[in-house]
Amino acid sequence: MKNPFSLSDEDLVTFLEACTAWSRKTQEDSNYAIDQEKRREAVKKTFLDKSYLAGISDNDLIAKILEYSRTLEGPARIRIGVPRVTEELANIKRNLDYLIESPDDPFDKAAKILEGDYKIPVFAKAFWTPIFQAQYPDTLPNWNNKTERFLRKVGINLTTSKLTVKEKYTLISDAFV
Repeated sequence: MKNPFSLSDEDLVTFLEACTAWSRKTQEDSNYAIDQEKRREAVKKTFLDKSYLAGISDNDLIAKILEYSRTLEGPARIRIGVPRVTEELANIKRNLDYLIESPDDPFDKAAKILEGDYKIPVFAKAFWTPIFQAQYPDTLPNWNNKTERFLRKVGINLTTSKLTVKEKYTLISDAFV
């Protein structure tokens, strides 16, 4: 695989070692990866479990979605509240079912949910990409503004409008691999 970064392999290793040292500076930073893994497991057992979704009441699912949204970083946790989740619950269920059931390519699923026919206003990448990552951990990494800033520093610019969501997610996936 061709190195997607504008850094040499040696500089990239140095950069990643510095990031690892930084992430261990505080207890909160060192627990970040563990917390993310716990969230992925919780998402698999709830939102990505067909039998769980079939058995949960709408009110309990709304509460679960709100609980999940409070684990998210950035404005998603602020903009997603009871009225918005209640209003969009049918579409959220549709999207979760699509993720679980559809044989479509993971990148196509992500594009359809983030910018295509299944897009739900306000429920953007900060909300969906941790769910995508739980469903496809080796293919669709978590994608948020921090991801974009990090990749920009190593030569991958995702803020261009010339790329589709599918193309951007493919670049992110290749970079993480």
